[in-house]
Amino acid sequence: VAPEVIESPSTYFQLAVTLIPAWLLLFAFSSLYDPQAKLGGIRETSRGFTACTVATMLVVVATFLVPTFVVSRLWLISVWLLSFLAVSVNRFVQRRVLYILRRRGYLLRPALIVGTNEEARSLAGFLSDSQSSGVRTVGFVATRAHQSSMSMPEPILGRTAEVASLVAEHQVEDVIVAITALPREE
Repeated sequence: VAPEVIESPSTYFQLAVTLIPAWLLLFAFSSLYDPQAKLGGIRETSRGFTACTVATMLVVVATFLVPTFVVSRLWLISVWLLSFLAVSVNRFVQRRVLYILRRRGYLLRPALIVGTNEEARSLAGFLSDSQSSGVRTVGFVATRAHQSSMSMPEPILGRTAEVASLVAEHQVEDVIVAITALPREE
């Protein structure tokens, strides 16, 4: 390689600063900033890997489209690997902190479960692991079709006609419906 082709370190710093917005946009398009899309380990890591790879491939494409734009392959591979490792480790640590906070009762979304049948109990059991679900079940809403005589893990707060007022009163963010507990007309 001729000496005039070798880029200075400041060129790579400028390139890195220029690429940061592209990385952020790709992360946004990959739903990595969507709080509802916290998919957990493998799926979230896969999306991060894809976003880092696409961002790196954009640089490779730019080197083909602009022949005077020369980038060291070592730098390119290093940026790709380090960005993926940094994103993965950061997400892993964030998830652990989130689990600790949820275990202590923070960052949980209050939810109502509509229904008092076995499916509703099953949903409550599934959501009882608030560390991974992020949901705190406030209570149940009884339907006309299923008057429950079985004990529920949380209180029965009212009837389906009262859902709107129950949501406001208990500051509920999620309403989860046990489909088999609700007749079509209700």
